[in-house]
Amino acid sequence: MSRKSWIFETLCKSPTDLDTIVEQYELTKFRTEYTSVGVKYTYRCALCKKFPSCAMQLQAKQLSMTDVDTFEISKFGKHDHEKRALTTRNFC
Repeated sequence: MSRKSWIFETLCKSPTDLDTIVEQYELTKFRTEYTSVGVKYTYRCALCKKFPSCAMQLQAKQLSMTDVDTFEISKFGKHDHEKRALTTRNFC
């Protein structure tokens, strides 16, 4: 079983910077994990239901419990919107 290889993207100094990066990559919050170091947020492509082959994910890790505003941003994959998922709607 292979593990995802996260690539370090940038260091974020405030939650507003984090929101800006999430909007720039067109992502939505997927998972929130609480660890011993701090909170870890995982975001995935906002269009992943329409395009299931899109593997774009972003992970924001809080660096420490004392510095709650600083996040380490890592990226996995890239947007792939070539294959659209089939719809279940009936067309007459």
